[in-house]
This record gives sequence, structure tokens and C-alpha cells, in this order.
Amino acid sequence: MLSSLRARIFLLYIGGISLVTILLLLILSYEVYQRYNELYQQQGLNAAEKLGFKTERLFQLGLYPDELVGYEQLCQDTLDSHSGFSYVALVKPKEQILFQAGKLPHDISEDQIRSLEHIDESHLIITLLEHPSGIETAIVIAIDHHYELEEVIELVSSISAYGFIVTIAGLFIMIYFLQSNLVNPISRLVDHIQKTDVIHIHNNPDSLSDRKDEIGLVAKAFNSLISKLALSQSSLRRANAELQALTSSLEIRVEQRTRDLIEANKRLDLIAKTDTLTGLGNRFQFMETFQQRFKHAQRFQHNFAVMMIDLDGFKIINDHYGHAAGDKVLQTIGSRLLNSFRDDDCAFRMGGDEFIFLVEEYRNRDDLISLVEKLQAQILEPIVFDHEQMPVGLSVGIACLEDQTKIEAHTFLSHADIAMYKAKRAGGGYAFYEKTHN
Repeated sequence: MLSSLRARIFLLYIGGISLVTILLLLILSYEVYQRYNELYQQQGLNAAEKLGFKTERLFQLGLYPDELVGYEQLCQDTLDSHSGFSYVALVKPKEQILFQAGKLPHDISEDQIRSLEHIDESHLIITLLEHPSGIETAIVIAIDHHYELEEVIELVSSISAYGFIVTIAGLFIMIYFLQSNLVNPISRLVDHIQKTDVIHIHNNPDSLSDRKDEIGLVAKAFNSLISKLALSQSSLRRANAELQALTSSLEIRVEQRTRDLIEANKRLDLIAKTDTLTGLGNRFQFMETFQQRFKHAQRFQHNFAVMMIDLDGFKIINDHYGHAAGDKVLQTIGSRLLNSFRDDDCAFRMGGDEFIFLVEEYRNRDDLISLVEKLQAQILEPIVFDHEQMPVGLSVGIACLEDQTKIEAHTFLSHADIAMYKAKRAGGGYAFYEKTHN
């Protein structure tokens, strides 16, 4: 982490120094260029003034401008005495260049020199002269901007070299200062933090907290924070132990309540699906069980039958002997049906004196007849109430799924009901539903 911090400080410093240096160099280069330009402008004016003075003296001797033999040498001498000029000429404006020395700048043509028009005055120094006869002439001096730029670059390069040396020296001084006053103390502080044991903080002091600077304040704040954390940790351990004990107690109570609730729900479900008088499943339980077994029998195409049972003469018992006698008859028959169950059979009380018996795992109709006759034998045994024998008869309607595998469940039940009424009209006993029955 500290190496990363040191690298970031170094890069930040280098980046800042580089940015400031580039900005200063640009400003310096511009200022130096401006000063050099002003200097060469002034030198050009002075040179033009001297050359103009010599030219006027020649004019006073009676020579005309085009008679100044050897004037090219004067122009060349002016160039040689000033390294910042590239061209010197004597011009008769709008007519001709009389004498010249050096090379014109690439962006100025001889036509421009002849006419003295469309010329950037930052490149040329123009001094107008007048011959005693009235002939107008002009001295033109072109400043060598390429040479001027080289001078500026050379000067700025020298300054940059010295600046680079000073910057490197400052960089090493800054690195030493940061290493001694920031990185090393932070390294010690980090090492102290990593090795600090919250529980034994008072046995592990660090001298950084004795410093009077910001790092000392950080060390003091850290030690204070660790002390508070140690106290909080102790309180937290005690609270955690209490919480665990409370949680365990709550878990035990929740588990017990959950078991009690499951048992209560089972009892409620059993009560909701059980006929309280006979102990058999009620209509709700029948519909649930019938739908499941009916669909299973259709899907796997195994034998499945419904026996609709209705007691004959039950109304007479209720009317003649009272409802207590009727309840006794229903309870007795319910008990006998329960005792008649096979492993896969089940019986339900649908209400009143109506019962339903679901039969599976039989081979043929003869098995069903044998089962019905067994039920009749058990149910029709004498039932005594208050020393009186209750006259009970039985009508059973039977519907077999294998006779009609594509039928709907409610239609299949209605077939058993139809068969039961068929048996009742015949005076009791049992009857099978036949497909041709209307």
C-alpha cells in the first residue's frame, strides 16, 4: 500500500512539475520571441537610418539613384554587420529594384518589393528617401525570421536544460522530505495498526502518538478508537451470549409450537373430513379421494367400482322410534362398514342414510357380487335399540369403470345412483348399471 502511495505521490509531483514547466516554456518562448522581434525591428530601423544617411550623402554629390555604382556593396555590408537581416535593397517605388543584396523571404515577391504594396511590416523595414531632383526612393531591409526563431530556440533550450537540472534536484529533495516526514511515519502507523490486538491495546503502545503533527493526531485517534472498540467488543460478547441463550430458548419454543400446530391442523383436517356420527369419511373427503382414485384408474386402466348404498325403511325408524334410534342404526352400520374394509377399499357417509363404497383391486363382477353380499350380510344383522329390533333394509347400486373408461367422474357417479334406484324399485338388494339402461 505504501509503495503505491509513494508511486502516486511521485507521479503526481512529476505530472505537476511537467505541466507547469511546459506552460512556463510556452510563455517564455512567446515572450523571448516578442523581445527578439522588437530587437531586430529596432536594429533594422537603425541600419536603415545609417544606410539612408550614406545614400543621401551620395545624392548630395549630384548622383542619381541609378548612378550609385557599388551600392550593392553597401547593401552587402549592411547584411554582414547584422546577422538578423536576410535582404537589403534600394528601390524606386512602383518602378524597379535599383540595387539589392541577400535573399527575399519566401513569402514576399519582387513585385511586392517594387510596388511596396501588400507587405507585412513585421517582416520588412522600409525607409523612404527623396533625391534633390524630386525622385523618390526607398531602402528595404527584410528581417530573417528563421534566424530569429533559431536564436529563440537556442535560448529556450539553454534555459530548459538549467530548469531540468533544478527540477531533478528539487525532485530528489522532495522525495527525501516525503520519505522522512510522510512515508516512513505512515509505514510505521500502518504496521502498528496491522499488529494491534484490540484486546491488549494498552500493552502495545506506539511512539507515533507522541508526535505533535497530523500523524501524531491520527495515531492518538486510532489508539482511542481501538480502546473504544475493545470496550464495545467486550459488551458485544456478553450481549451475544445472552442473545444465543435467548435464541436457543425461542427455537425450542418455536419448534414445540410448530409441532403443536401441525398436530392441531391434522386434527382439524381429520375433523373436517370425518363424519362425526359414524367415524367414516364425509362428503368432502369422498370427493377428494374419489377424484384421485378415479383419475388414477382411468390413466392406468385398472378395475374400479363405486357402490352407492341407501338404507331402506330408515325414515320409518326415525318417525316411529325417534332420532336417537336412527343415530344408533347409522353408528352401527358405519362400524360394520369400517370392519368390512379391505386394504384398498374405503367407505363414506354422504349424508342421511346414504353411503358410498369405493372398490379397487377386484378381478371381475363375481368378486363385486361376493363383496356386496358380504356387506349385506353384515349390515342386515339385527340392530337392537331400547330392546327393540330396528327393521333395516339395503339397496346397493354398482357402477364399474371398466365398462365405460372414457366417462366423466360426475357422470360415473350418477350411474351408480341410477343403479341404486333400480335396486330400490326392485324391493332392495343390489343392481349393476348397464350401458343400455335409460
